Amino acid sequence: MDKKERLVAAIENGTVIDHIPADKTYQVVTLLGLDKLDTPVTIGNNFASKKVKKKGIIKVSDKFFTNEEISRLSVVAPKVVLNIIRDYEVVEKKTVETPLRPSPLPRNMKQLKYIFLFVIVPFVIAGCGGKSSQKADDVSQDTIAVVETVPDSTIYGVVGDGTAMHTLQLITDVGDTLSFMLTDADDNSTIVLGGMLAGDRVAVMAYEEDNGQVAKSVINITSLLGKWSSIDKSFEIREGGVVESAIKAETNPWTSWKLCNGRIILNTDTFLIDVLGPDSLYLENDNGIFAYKRVR
Repeated sequence: MDKKERLVAAIENGTVIDHIPADKTYQVVTLLGLDKLDTPVTIGNNFASKKVKKKGIIKVSDKFFTNEEISRLSVVAPKVVLNIIRDYEVVEKKTVETPLRPSPLPRNMKQLKYIFLFVIVPFVIAGCGGKSSQKADDVSQDTIAVVETVPDSTIYGVVGDGTAMHTLQLITDVGDTLSFMLTDADDNSTIVLGGMLAGDRVAVMAYEEDNGQVAKSVINITSLLGKWSSIDKSFEIREGGVVESAIKAETNPWTSWKLCNGRIILNTDTFLIDVLGPDSLYLENDNGIFAYKRVR
């Protein structure tokens, strides 16, 4: 039985919007203009949900939403999950988040200057063997420097041919063949970034359950590689942990990268990967969300 026969209720290509609070389902329809589409749209509501008690589900055939369209949902339905479907398979999951508001700058910029002059801030350098760029001799006695090394529990390998809708077969870098469950559970849905095709190199974060290993997140390294750009940055992520800037006059270009515990580290900057699509990369840290487009 092929996947078309197996997934009778599924859509071939498009987007499934899940975990919508039931009372917000039709607001989502209006916000996205789904009532004006020519493609098939299926709306289900009042399904039981552990996350939101009652939820709505919307299936939209042959429609992939832009980041601008997705951002509209954060106002009425944050935490909604968008499942990107291609050829009856979930190739990517996106979670709508409430946008971060930047803190206002001081009206008097001199205040900011004096804050930096007179306030001594202890700092913590954490994460996956990261090192401080400040030498020990340069650290004053009033400054506390703590270096914490966190082991990387990521499992690296290549997606195997035995991968299916709810199962990831991984051929690890050491030659083992592992199987991970991919779950759509309300509280612990597997996050797949960059799709998942046989032969792709991926990084997997997983946890144990009684019936086997469950993938918490899957980052497609094959999709991550390539050239990316924004208004002020243009760089290429290459194999072997190398990053090359396309801007010669850039002050602090990224020159190295690695993944660690579901995050990407560029030089000493650590980011969550919010979105990794065919043409978009969204990175997030305490300074905000940074959007990049793929350069073909």
